[in-house]
Amino acid sequence: MNLENKLTCGIMVVMIGRKACIDPMFRYFRDVKIPLEFKHLNLYVVKAWNSEFDSLFKEKIKEYNLKNKFKKIKTIKGVPKVNNHFNWDDWEKSSRVLTPFQKHESTAQNLHKGIKKVVSEVDLVHIVDDDTIPPLNTLNSLWDTLTPNDSYGITSGFYFDKGWIPADIIKGKQESVRKLVVSVEKDKWHTSTLDDFINVRQEEVGFVGNGCMLTYSYLLKNVLPLADKELNSKEGPDITISKRIRDQGKKIIMVPTVFCKHLDEKGNEVGLTQKHFKKLIKTKSTTKSAIIFHERKINYEILASQFDKVYVFINTDSFYNNRKYIIKHIQMAEKIPNIKIIKTSTSQYRNLYKHYKGHIVNIKYRILLEKAYELINLTTDYDITVFKRIFEPYNCSQIYSFNYKNLKNYLTQN
Repeated sequence: MNLENKLTCGIMVVMIGRKACIDPMFRYFRDVKIPLEFKHLNLYVVKAWNSEFDSLFKEKIKEYNLKNKFKKIKTIKGVPKVNNHFNWDDWEKSSRVLTPFQKHESTAQNLHKGIKKVVSEVDLVHIVDDDTIPPLNTLNSLWDTLTPNDSYGITSGFYFDKGWIPADIIKGKQESVRKLVVSVEKDKWHTSTLDDFINVRQEEVGFVGNGCMLTYSYLLKNVLPLADKELNSKEGPDITISKRIRDQGKKIIMVPTVFCKHLDEKGNEVGLTQKHFKKLIKTKSTTKSAIIFHERKINYEILASQFDKVYVFINTDSFYNNRKYIIKHIQMAEKIPNIKIIKTSTSQYRNLYKHYKGHIVNIKYRILLEKAYELINLTTDYDITVFKRIFEPYNCSQIYSFNYKNLKNYLTQN
């Protein structure tokens, strides 16, 4: 390709002064691989930090030698983040849970300022959040997906959600760890989990966050204006951007080979870690596990022979489980080496998710699923069968997430 035909690209980030994130963020800027079709990169930083962050920013620009990487580095004056006087712990809690729409307003103003500038100078825009760290091959992967199909308007990487909404019965504590900043649903934002993508190999989505996306300037300029107080009181700017890209007849596409780190205020990854994924991709052997509530009719020796590990839940609320012959049956099961007995309380589970008044069988099933999600969050060789009742093993082909090979294939696109 002739140099004259090559495209220009700008990386744009709104920085609000996250000290724990600046080093990994700047390492990404320094080391990100540039597609052959790109003439050069510019860096656009919307300045939304406090004055004491100025010296650190300048120091890091020099330390990471970013002026050699980018043709232009431009800082754009933004507005301070909402609740600017809070420390980071309090800010995360207040801005995400208590006053999310105030956060939307300041974020929208800063994105508006940055987008207005960047679309006037380059052909493509790569927007990242200052706490989202993409892999170094991100631009190549996003560009390779975006360019062949004229119907694509945004290509985006994945990253886990920090938690705007607390866990509930539908997405329990362990499943909530797997929430992503993306919505498959198109009518309204409904936070999706990693499992929504593994199970159906979903690519097109309705809404995506601004943490790691690539789009064309000619499309992005049409999402302005974003700084609309009435609009920001109803939805975040990521929703507005997604809607306005789709209103131009374009699709939003997720790229599973781009899985970013999303860092908390201390610089730790939220959700599943990159270390977990790397280990999973290298995993070759499988541990077959069964998860079930105790029933007297179960022959535990036969069950144990069919699985590497069996987790048997005992409902401590049930007077039935206090009978001598039941206790003896449980004790016999406990002697089998690959069986683990776990005591639980359905009433405590009801209390944890107070709005859930489901039948006891369904509550038990949710408890079993929570254990299954705990296993797939902590281990990398899982193959899990959940028994709603002893004669009702859940068909795991319907939940691909319960076999590690399906996540491995999705991440590597095999």
